[in-house]
Amino acid sequence: MSNFKLLKNICKNINLFYIDDKSEYSNTLFKSIKSHFNACSLNNYEFNILDKFNNNHDNLIICNISNNGLLNNHLIEQLKSISNRILIILALPVKSDLSHYDKLKQNNEIFSFDKSNLNAASNVISSSIKYINKTNAVYDLENKVSHFMKILELYDETIIASIMDKDGKIKYATSAFSRISGYSKEELISKKHNIFMHAIYDKKSFRAISKAILRGKVWKGELKNKKKNGEEYWVYATISPEYDNSNMLIGYTSVRQDITEKKHIETISITDALTNLYNRRHFDIMFKSEIKNSCRHRYTLNFILLDIDFFKQYNDTYGHQAGDEALIKVAACIKDTFKRPDDYTFRVGGEEFAILFNVELKKDAIFLANKLRINIQSLGIKHKNSEVAKNLTISAGLIQIKQNPKNETILLYKKVDEALYIAKNEGRNKIHFKK
Repeated sequence: MSNFKLLKNICKNINLFYIDDKSEYSNTLFKSIKSHFNACSLNNYEFNILDKFNNNHDNLIICNISNNGLLNNHLIEQLKSISNRILIILALPVKSDLSHYDKLKQNNEIFSFDKSNLNAASNVISSSIKYINKTNAVYDLENKVSHFMKILELYDETIIASIMDKDGKIKYATSAFSRISGYSKEELISKKHNIFMHAIYDKKSFRAISKAILRGKVWKGELKNKKKNGEEYWVYATISPEYDNSNMLIGYTSVRQDITEKKHIETISITDALTNLYNRRHFDIMFKSEIKNSCRHRYTLNFILLDIDFFKQYNDTYGHQAGDEALIKVAACIKDTFKRPDDYTFRVGGEEFAILFNVELKKDAIFLANKLRINIQSLGIKHKNSEVAKNLTISAGLIQIKQNPKNETILLYKKVDEALYIAKNEGRNKIHFKK
């Protein structure tokens, strides 16, 4: 029985469930093979023997078939219920009718050898274990592929992602991307990503994306997009360059997270409830940020601080409800006049508004400020107790902020407030530029 030594390597991870018919052969076989298995359990040949079988623990059944026909038939019926991943080897009586066991093979891999040829046992056990190991490997691979396909399906349904060529044309888009954008997958393919850009797309973000990608870096940030029907939505995007084996840029991948609800909540917290302009809290944040950006990107920041002329008298004359309506109209005019992506408009006090915008030349800044003044007066909001005009007017201070990282917001605000004060003292309905 020295052939059984060949089993040592292939059986070391196998747990054996051995059914003993108490024959001399059975005892000899068990003694020869038990040391080569990870674990063995010796079980007597009886009516409900498989009640002891552990489907989660045992990998192999070796069953010595006895001459008891009734018991054999019952055992075969039990074996048929065993998982198809359990290997079954039958030690058959001499000259057994193998067709008697064919119905076992419907659900299980069955191997057998004749008890009259003991030397065949080792070869049958070793070859059958190798076979079932290969089968299990395929089964495991199929499970992994199935699991991977489920992950891909989940990815397609839940992740807003796309793959683009180096010209920005979409080559692949997930179902989630299709849903949020309102375009079908067929409509998305070969389209450029700029179809999602909002009408007032943040040019600074676009420049930052291009700069990062050209340098081979990943860009992350918030973007405002538009759907096929024109509706706005916000995403947090991660855009990564893709290279071929020669390190040549071949395209980009984009993964987005829908943050529309988050941005809505955020917008409420930074927006003046009456006028829908940004509030004073957001002005304080953006003023500091824009000063830093103007230094980093080397542009001139302009600051207008304006006040509605004789607004207290307007409220006293027409009532606070009319005063609120006037503030709403003035705010809408400000927003309509300064509507570029880099223009920021704020309500910083009762009837006081602030504007941050980017033009290089002093004459252009003064022109825009006066355009706003004329537009507001042209709204035709009657103000019979104004001392400067029949309609509602504004006075404004204007300063240009040159690139200087040492600029302090408090001093700059004081400077533009002084310019506003001068505009009022000069008769109101004026713009005063202060160097």
